[in-house]
Amino acid sequence: MKQKFTYIELLAVIAIIAILAAILLPALNKARDKAQAAGCLNNLSQFGKFFMLYSDTCDGWTPSGAPWGSSSTEQWFQVLSRTVMPPLPGYQDWCNDGLAARTGHGPWRCPANPEQTYLAKYQKGNRFNSYAANVYHGTTADTGFMTNRTNRFTRASSLVAMFDGYNCRVAPWNTTGGSDSPEDTSALRHSGGVNVLYADGHAGYHRDWLPYRGNYKGPTPTAIGYPNGWMWYAR
Repeated sequence: MKQKFTYIELLAVIAIIAILAAILLPALNKARDKAQAAGCLNNLSQFGKFFMLYSDTCDGWTPSGAPWGSSSTEQWFQVLSRTVMPPLPGYQDWCNDGLAARTGHGPWRCPANPEQTYLAKYQKGNRFNSYAANVYHGTTADTGFMTNRTNRFTRASSLVAMFDGYNCRVAPWNTTGGSDSPEDTSALRHSGGVNVLYADGHAGYHRDWLPYRGNYKGPTPTAIGYPNGWMWYAR
């Protein structure tokens, strides 16, 4: 005669399964987060290679960064895609999200940002960007990473080039919490921190958002006296 499970035995089995799930799920989530963070670092490392390739072929210059809201000058992401980065099949318009969704995002999307639809755009949000660049002024030589010459990078291993962000660029001096401030631009996608690409090409992890460089908006020969200056200043 077959013995049937009692309700108590069934509940005990369910309870054991629930306990095992509660034990295993955090470990699985942690492993997933680590894999996403590693994929993001790989993306940034690829960007580092593309930046170096661009500089090597353009007399040491980094890509230009168009002024905010400019429609007549290419943004840094458009310059990269047109010159040294592999073109995406069928993609014609950086502001068109339909083709982006069909062709994939490649290194433009952080694996921890499933919301991204566009490849890159001059608007803020997970839908538009995964990475922000250290650029603001635009078409003339800047004190940051973009629109600059690599021989000006006196502390390349400390100078931020690109990082996990909602906006295509950041204004490092902004202390007001506006849409382009480091605090509001950094996307804390990896255990409460951001992955960062530095001007020397290496990528690493920074706990918490990136701090502003000090309440100063003009050029300066050094970053001495400004909080976190060498993080943002090229010289």
